[in-house]
Amino acid sequence: MKACVLTRFGNTDALAVRHDLPVPQPGAREVLVRVDATSVNLIDCGRRSGYGAPLFRLKGAKSFPMVLGTDFSGVVTAVGGRIKTLKVGDRVWGAKGHGRWGSYAEYVVVPESEVGPRPARLGTHEAAALPYAALTGWKAVTHGLRLNEHNSAGKRVLVHAGAGGVGSFAIQLLRNWGAEVITTCSAGNAALCLSLGAAHAIDYTRQDFSSLLRNLDAVLDTVGGDVEARSLSTLKVHGGAAYATLLHPTLDLVSRHGVPGGLFRAFLAMRSARAAQASLGRRYAWVLHSPDRQALDAIAGLVDAGRIRPVVDTVYSGLENMAEAHQRCESRHASGKLVVRVS
Repeated sequence: MKACVLTRFGNTDALAVRHDLPVPQPGAREVLVRVDATSVNLIDCGRRSGYGAPLFRLKGAKSFPMVLGTDFSGVVTAVGGRIKTLKVGDRVWGAKGHGRWGSYAEYVVVPESEVGPRPARLGTHEAAALPYAALTGWKAVTHGLRLNEHNSAGKRVLVHAGAGGVGSFAIQLLRNWGAEVITTCSAGNAALCLSLGAAHAIDYTRQDFSSLLRNLDAVLDTVGGDVEARSLSTLKVHGGAAYATLLHPTLDLVSRHGVPGGLFRAFLAMRSARAAQASLGRRYAWVLHSPDRQALDAIAGLVDAGRIRPVVDTVYSGLENMAEAHQRCESRHASGKLVVRVS
């Protein structure tokens, strides 16, 4: 099969297209998917450069040449003997778990827990744009912020980078659950964020959100850096407010100190941050993507009900354009997701 492989950790010139890789074979609880489209996430760019490599190798990532890629949309072509919910010919979508990547290829093997029926409302390229960002956003909202369809009504929530993959999904999800959503974005993306359901869009290039907002119920941080401290200053004190971030130091610490040392330092940092916020009556959480078939199916239902839509910046015509897609992703100028056609 054809695949875009990583030949070494480095810049985009470390990516190469090969035509001689073997087609993987599914195990008893796995399916083989012919990949029609995949997408590029910032974490893919980080993995390409070696960010968090010791931890991902521990979780099963193979040595070079390595096939990256998390999101996929395609068709089931073979199933393992213990598969119960899918069959050959099903149109599916999903996002691979950590260390088990491989969607930058014509075929990918996927555990049943990481793949589900594709929403009927979406074409294959739109479907490839959503799973990783949506599952990450779902986990951040439901586990990190502890918000759901029953307790979100009337809550004031700040979602950073509302034009990004996770942000654009979180805006729609929270708005459908009745929250008042405020977001940060560039002026050029304000109309998009408002169309997704944000009540207010703050131009981060001209305004400091922390000087405008107070007594928020929750913040979803997809930016990190000094945004964290400023975000925490906008939350209610002793009011059950919550902060969840996707940009935390776990992978960086593992990269610098190895797995045991890095994870221990991350544990200490998280415990300290949680304790500091608990003293103010707030919850504090770090979030990492994880496969969740139940959440994936719930998201598909919201898509088919017309309550969630993917936001696509660019669709690239083939794996040969993967380096260009990575460069666009790393520029952070994309509005929505970058999709790459495979089959």
